Amino acid sequence: NTEYQYLIFDVSWKLKNETNNKTMGIIENSFKRELGKNTGKMVSNMIFGDKHSTPYRRVHSAPPPPPRPSKIQLEHEANLARIEAEKEIQRKMLQEQNKQHKAELELQERIYKEQQETEQEQFLEKYIIELQSSIREALDFNTDAPTLQQVNYLISVLETKKWANKLDFGSKSLEKNKNRLENELSDIYLMKLNECLEILSDDLSDIKRKYYFDTLQKFEKRKSEGLYGVIGANVGLLAKKAFNLIRGIKKTKEIEENHETNSEASASIPESSIFFDLNENNRISDNLAKIWSKYSNSVDKEIINRKPIFSADGVKDSLLFVGINPSYEPSDDEIFLKSNDEKSLLYGSLYQRDDAPDYFKSLEAFSERVERGYTHTNLLYARENDRDFLLRTNSDFIREQLELTYDTIEKIKPVAIFFFGAICRNLIFGADRWVNPKTEIDGRFILNGTEIPVFFTEDIAFLNESDKDKLLDKVRLAL
Repeated sequence: NTEYQYLIFDVSWKLKNETNNKTMGIIENSFKRELGKNTGKMVSNMIFGDKHSTPYRRVHSAPPPPPRPSKIQLEHEANLARIEAEKEIQRKMLQEQNKQHKAELELQERIYKEQQETEQEQFLEKYIIELQSSIREALDFNTDAPTLQQVNYLISVLETKKWANKLDFGSKSLEKNKNRLENELSDIYLMKLNECLEILSDDLSDIKRKYYFDTLQKFEKRKSEGLYGVIGANVGLLAKKAFNLIRGIKKTKEIEENHETNSEASASIPESSIFFDLNENNRISDNLAKIWSKYSNSVDKEIINRKPIFSADGVKDSLLFVGINPSYEPSDDEIFLKSNDEKSLLYGSLYQRDDAPDYFKSLEAFSERVERGYTHTNLLYARENDRDFLLRTNSDFIREQLELTYDTIEKIKPVAIFFFGAICRNLIFGADRWVNPKTEIDGRFILNGTEIPVFFTEDIAFLNESDKDKLLDKVRLAL
């Protein structure tokens, strides 16, 4: 047992020595590694300086922290923020009040407008019924054995009548119906007067015959001016011819002579020398007839079956305003003049007409600011309200209308041309079209083959005054 205990002690002592040796080895190795690392850093710092050293902060070089605000400063800033917040709340409240006030005013205005429109509609409905009754009575007016008393009665009635201008017919159906019935009633009275004078003509003395036919001519002129706005000399003759064909008067020549000497009837007509006939020798109407015939089977029937319409009057040395195409209104066929072949409709100039619609007065006012007259026409002659639908038809049908318009522009010889709207521009703007983009100078272009300045603009009648002034400056520069 004693030997066994010595053996155990010897083994334990050896194990303890080995453990101590290992611990000393670890400590020695760690010391060597740390010594080597620090020696390397020292050598590195000696060679490369701080650039190679481990980054560190220089506490003494950092900016000092800002001073903490005092209690008074904090309270002041809080008061400023509170005041600004209160102002913002007040501003929003004021905006909301103004918005509500504006909404209330708009509501009241809308209610008032609706009441006015309702009252107007009720009045028109009642008035239309009265017109229909008056038309029936006028149709029953017997002219089989007329007397001068009946003639004088018809004249007195016609003195109070007038024909509504087609361009002033309005946009509402009741208003259109009212104007249509008023014109129809005036037409009936005029027809009855014509029938009476046709029968009594041979029994009248020369003085009475001249008086009555002069009076008839006055009403004829009133109708022509009211319906069509025709004032050019040549178109005026067409209007009288068309009217005489309808009424069947045998003494046309006598009436023509009386009309020429009737100073009262011609007093309101502008100087005719400034107007000229664009349809001379039926140039426009014949070409339109050929175009419509050529494309009768290749263009939509809704378009090709409608008579084309064109402007028959030009004004010398004028500004030319060009729209896209005439709108479609079924009653146009009864209201507008017909060409000699009756395949087209035509209208005259409204320049220098006191009773011209406001739209044309605005064009005239613009022209007067550059001391010029104006002529109005369209690029196309087909009557259609859906322009996209029109432009999707046969391209050659569109092209031949444009070629006719270009010839008409050359005949007008305007001092400047204004094309209204983007559609007009798209139709004629391009290097191989009417207006080459490369000809632009100071916001204007040149019509190919001419020296005429061209302006692309929105409809002048709807421009604000500032835009009109800018456009006028460009026009004066071009002229």
